Amino acid sequence: MTAPEEVAQVLSDHLLQHPLGVLDIPEGNAGIFCVGWLGDGLSGDKVAAEALRRSVETRSLSDFIVKYKRRATLVLGFAGHEPESLRDATAQLAVAIRAARRSALASC
Repeated sequence: MTAPEEVAQVLSDHLLQHPLGVLDIPEGNAGIFCVGWLGDGLSGDKVAAEALRRSVETRSLSDFIVKYKRRATLVLGFAGHEPESLRDATAQLAVAIRAARRSALASC
């Protein structure tokens, strides 16, 4: 099994390879999950739905917030995943974020 810090680093490094400019994963965010802050104009719910269409499961932090509106955030879990499967999933997540971004821009 891979150490959580190594998996988190693979996740962060791979997402940075995609020119999204819309997902920020804070350093030191290791464990069995991390959070990724989405850029302006993106909905965590829409990105999570686009990701699920691509067989990537993630949750929008808005699923857990009842009272206060926060910056759109995704909860990215990676317990039990090896770096190679994370590379594939992050590539699909990048596609999902782009699709959600196009949808948001089209509705403006």
